[in-house]
Amino acid sequence: MNRQLIFLTGHRKSGTTMFHSLFDGHPALNIYPVDLTVLYAYFPHIISSDLSNEALLNRLDKVIFGTLEAKLEFHQLEIDLAKFRQLFRKNLSNEGLRNPAMIIESMLSSWVTLQDLDPAKPFVVKETSADIYAQEIMQWFPNTRFIQLVRDPRDNYAALKAGVSNYYSAMGETELTTLASLINRALIDMKMALNNPSILGESQYRVVRFEDLVVNTEQVMSDIAKFLNIEPSDHLNTPTFMGVPTAGNSHEGKKMVRVSKQNIARWKKRISKEEAMIIEFSFKGVMEKFHYLAEFSPKESSRAFAEYYKWSNYHYYFHDPFAVKR
Repeated sequence: MNRQLIFLTGHRKSGTTMFHSLFDGHPALNIYPVDLTVLYAYFPHIISSDLSNEALLNRLDKVIFGTLEAKLEFHQLEIDLAKFRQLFRKNLSNEGLRNPAMIIESMLSSWVTLQDLDPAKPFVVKETSADIYAQEIMQWFPNTRFIQLVRDPRDNYAALKAGVSNYYSAMGETELTTLASLINRALIDMKMALNNPSILGESQYRVVRFEDLVVNTEQVMSDIAKFLNIEPSDHLNTPTFMGVPTAGNSHEGKKMVRVSKQNIARWKKRISKEEAMIIEFSFKGVMEKFHYLAEFSPKESSRAFAEYYKWSNYHYYFHDPFAVKR
C-alpha cells in the first residue's frame, strides 16, 4: 500500500497522547484523532480464532468506534459516526476482517472521505504497539516513518499507578499487576527503541525521550519537522484535539493545556522506594542507554526484586508439583 504514514508509538502513559495532539492541525498533515487500537485490542482477538465475520465486525465496532466515540464525548465534539461506520464497512471486505493492514487502510480512507481531507497528505496515526509490529507495518505500508517516545520507567510507572484506583482497577489491575505489566511491556518497548532505528534505518525511525520533548518542546518538534520533511509550525507546540485545545489525560485530573514538565523525576514522591528499586533492577542496562540513572545500589535493588519475585512467580508461573497425582 502506498499510503504515507507517520506512526507514533510508545508504552502507555509515556506521553504518546500528548505527543499525538501536537500534530493536530498542522496544514501538511492528516491526523486520525485517537489511538488506532487495532494492533493491541483487535488483532490478538482474532489470531487462531474461528470467530464468525459478524463477531469480528462487532469486535471492530467496539474497538474502533467505541474508542472514537468516547474521545469525542470527552471533548464534547460530534461527527457523523454512523456515516463513518457505513464508509468503513463498505471499504472493508470479509477477507479484510483478518488483515490488520486492510483494516487500517479502510479506517483511514473512510476518515478521509468523512472529513473531506486531501488523501495525498501523510497520515499521523498513534498505536502503542506499533514499535513491536514495526517490521510488519513496513511490509504493509513501505512509505512509513515511526517516532517512538521513551520515558523514565519510574515516572512511567508513577503515571500508571496514579490511575489504578479509578481506572485500571476496572480492568482487573492492581498496583502489583500494573508494575508487572510495566516490567514486561515497557522493557520490550525500550529494547525496540534501541533496535528499530538500526533495523529500519534512522531515516525511517526516530526515538524521542519524553523528558526532552516536554523540556524543550519547540526544538524537539522542529527537529521532528525536519525528520518528516514538513515546515515547522506553531501547531507543533500546542496540544489540540480536532482543533480544540486539550488538557491531556492525566489520571490525577490535572488540566494542562500546554506541554508540562512538572512530572519529570516526580517518581520519588509518587511511588515507593521498593517499587523504584524493583524497576531499576528490571531495567538495568536499558535505562542507562537512555541516560536514566539508578538511585539505588545493586544490593538494594536486588533485595527488593527478590521480594517482588516471590509474588510474581506465584501469581504468574508457579505450579504446585505436589498437587499432581502420581
